[in-house]
Amino acid sequence: EAITSYDKALKFKHNYHEAWNNRGSALIDLKRLKDAIASFDKALEIKPDKHEAWNNRGIALRKSGRLEEAIASYKKALEFKPNYHLYWGHLGYTLSMLGRLEEAIASYDKALEIKPDYHLASENRTILLKRLGIVEGLTYYYDKDYQEQVSALKASLCHCQKNTHPEEWGKLHQAIANAHYRRGRWNSHNFYWTEAVKNYSQALETITKYTFIELHLNVLKDLIKALIGLEKTDEANQLSRDATDLLQRLLQHQNYSQLTQQQLTDKLVSFEQLTVNIFIQSGQFAEALATAETDKNVCLSWLLDALPTPDYKTEETVTHAQIQQLLNPTTCAIYWHLSDAALTTFIIKSDGLLSPETCFSDFPDEFEKWVKEWNQQYINYISENKGNQPNHPWRGGMASKFARLKEILKIDIIEQQLEGIAKLILIPHRDLHRFPIHALFGGDFAISYLPSAEVGISLQHRFTPQGATTGGLPLQENSPFVGAAPPCPPSILSIENPHSTITDKNGQQKTLAPLPAAEIESEIICRMFDNSTRLQEDEATLDAVERLLQQPHNIFHFTGHGSYNFDTPLESTLYLSGNHRLTVREIIKHNLSNYELICLPACETALTDKQTILAEYVGLTSGFMRAGVGCVVSTLWPVESGASTLLMIYFYQRWREAGDSLPVALRNAQKWLREATREDLAAWYQGEIDKISANSAELSVVEVSLRRFFKTNRQELATMELHQPYQHPYYWAAFTITGL
Repeated sequence: EAITSYDKALKFKHNYHEAWNNRGSALIDLKRLKDAIASFDKALEIKPDKHEAWNNRGIALRKSGRLEEAIASYKKALEFKPNYHLYWGHLGYTLSMLGRLEEAIASYDKALEIKPDYHLASENRTILLKRLGIVEGLTYYYDKDYQEQVSALKASLCHCQKNTHPEEWGKLHQAIANAHYRRGRWNSHNFYWTEAVKNYSQALETITKYTFIELHLNVLKDLIKALIGLEKTDEANQLSRDATDLLQRLLQHQNYSQLTQQQLTDKLVSFEQLTVNIFIQSGQFAEALATAETDKNVCLSWLLDALPTPDYKTEETVTHAQIQQLLNPTTCAIYWHLSDAALTTFIIKSDGLLSPETCFSDFPDEFEKWVKEWNQQYINYISENKGNQPNHPWRGGMASKFARLKEILKIDIIEQQLEGIAKLILIPHRDLHRFPIHALFGGDFAISYLPSAEVGISLQHRFTPQGATTGGLPLQENSPFVGAAPPCPPSILSIENPHSTITDKNGQQKTLAPLPAAEIESEIICRMFDNSTRLQEDEATLDAVERLLQQPHNIFHFTGHGSYNFDTPLESTLYLSGNHRLTVREIIKHNLSNYELICLPACETALTDKQTILAEYVGLTSGFMRAGVGCVVSTLWPVESGASTLLMIYFYQRWREAGDSLPVALRNAQKWLREATREDLAAWYQGEIDKISANSAELSVVEVSLRRFFKTNRQELATMELHQPYQHPYYWAAFTITGL
């Protein structure tokens, strides 16, 4: 309605800059950021020195992920009003988002010089100082903010009586407890944890399960987290049991609660995840790991099988000893667990016991902030056809983001435990599945992922002498195929560049853009196999693909588009010809245990507005693993087509021709692409041209196309600015391999 009024005003007075500016602010509130920026631009076209419009424009640009432009806009506002503390604060915050911490601190210093009681600047400055490792002078700023919060909340209690306003009285005590809890996280002093426990307990006096069930569960979860901080594990454990029992009853009798089944299930999962932290706190590391694994498998089964509710009581527990059977003296598993209270890391070796050195936790706050920033920038990157911007904050700042993630996950501490280890099995949890953890490790580790340890154990049992296949490859040392029956001849099913259509948000049919080098990639890879079945463009219908999947192939290679569905993981899909889809729901109906490798090099993990995964990540990879596949190669974001084609061809060459195991082949392919100079790539292209010429006296039409492709790419190397064109992690870090 406000925008309608501004438009009416502008109809009578088109050059009314104040209306354009205020209209832009209203558009920000509606999250119509592109329109807001246009409105501010109009105000500034009329009045170039309108500092409010420059500042507001900066806010809209920041919310759009266009951080460098936002900084320029804030600086423009400061040219016209240099002594306004808010503008300096906004500039500082945006600089910090780009990792320019010293500049951000300097901006906050300027804001505080103008307005010493500018508390938000004080708090943000404190956080940045901590990130820089500077601890002097922090206490004043943080304590002042903390004390003011608590004092203001306590003052509000004077106007809100327990018997007359029970909900508000309880919420105030919860807010006071939250302030104490955050302060306790800052310096781990028992006073703050104790005060938090006291106030959460008071909140529960009026916020009961009979009156405010959702709020009651939220406060109860906060209370358990505070008790974990105080190491009162018995009390925390009892409350956790009470909460899960209550939620199980509500799920069975849903008419007693206004919460949906999904809401109740999410809350049940979050309470079960806290149990891991209770075990860690009490030194029961093996029990913590077993609980984390049970939690994982319940959620995976629930999401993949669409069970009505998670049933923790019927899930068989996978123990530490069973997980060790996946390992040997040169193989180690790194297992993460994420809850509302902690991010926990387990380092599991074949002959080692879990201990405080190999099992440690930290608060999840920094990781959650990191994920939120990543999501915001990534969504902006892939929206509005912005998928080819090397200088975009998401892509340009990728290396620094990964350096920060490496710090958050304490990879350096993990690596200190890896002497003599050659292979790593990474078992992430929740959002961690979406990030290239393998790229954070130094050294020459061969790294693969597993959705859960139980999946790995199932794969290991499948690789028996009676049932294993190797695709005609030489057996590797410590391979699960050792001692197996004679291998079947390798055969590949290749689905190539399907002509896919989708329906956009306006109900219009839209054709997905073809992948430029898909046919070349498929042609070269299929030439490495004696037996190949290929479906192209309009041939890849759902019936055709499902029929061929059931035939005796060992490898499935897909060069097309895919997407992830957060709300309904079973609807995560590979886009086939036309409107045909191969979803996770369809994939898990098949027995695909004859497949050694599923390769999905061009599939994009599309994000929605959700900021975090509450239970477990289930997508195309999980679906194929559930169907019995040995290994899945996939990507974490859409990679530039030329780089993807190069890496895939080299990966298959290392596997098929050099005899590398699949994880080693992918490691070597990523290392080669990352380190290759223009001269190296030119020599590789020439080698491929020579192979084609040597193998054929008279070239076929396909071979002529292959030669032309390699020659064109070799010539284009001269136009590339960088000596190592694909060194940036954007080009190689997205590729992951899941399986043993």
